[in-house]
Amino acid sequence: MWLKAHWNDGDTVGIMGVIALFGHLNRWNDSMGSALEDLPVSAGERYLAPTGWSVGKRR
Repeated sequence: MWLKAHWNDGDTVGIMGVIALFGHLNRWNDSMGSALEDLPVSAGERYLAPTGWSVGKRR
């Protein structure tokens, strides 16, 4: 397993915990319709708008 080559079991548990937390927070914010703050909106408009991105609910 690639993780074992670089991290011990405790580190792997921590990494997976962070991934799970952010997965939960993403679902929570999507369910609650949380608004993005000004900085992420401006970054999205600057870097992602040319690709068709717009502020709104992700699918």
